[in-house]
Amino acid sequence: MADGNAAYRALLLGLVVVGVGATVFGFGGLYVVLTGGTTDEPPDAELLGAYECPGFDGDPEVKHEAAYQIEQTLVGGSQVESFNASANSTHLRVELTASGQILNASASRADGTPVPVRQLDTGSRVVVAGADPAPLRLWVDSLSDESTVTRTRLDICPPDPT
Repeated sequence: MADGNAAYRALLLGLVVVGVGATVFGFGGLYVVLTGGTTDEPPDAELLGAYECPGFDGDPEVKHEAAYQIEQTLVGGSQVESFNASANSTHLRVELTASGQILNASASRADGTPVPVRQLDTGSRVVVAGADPAPLRLWVDSLSDESTVTRTRLDICPPDPT
């Protein structure tokens, strides 16, 4: 009978160990899901790629007026569907497509100097093109399918051309 108790206790101990391990693993997965993942990268790091800013020296104001109420302001590219950029030592071109209809957009350098922004006829694309490849801050106001007006702020730093 002692052998039956030992086998039963070993089986019970094994089930407890598996149960505790599953609980710890489950809470770890829940933590990862609720905190947005395990990476420390900024949200727009993958979107901007080489054009991501490690830091932006300045805090310029939005350069466009809005006759509408901004419902949310986002830092990063969560409302951007595509981002394409090219730069060399004398020129910068940035084109992005928003996930909703673009209402307005503007850009400026870190010192507050305005940068020309062109909104394309499609309603969801913005182009910034200029002769100066210095870092810039781009604001894009867009209207989502749910009629939410969102202002997106992107800090764009062209890679060093050397």
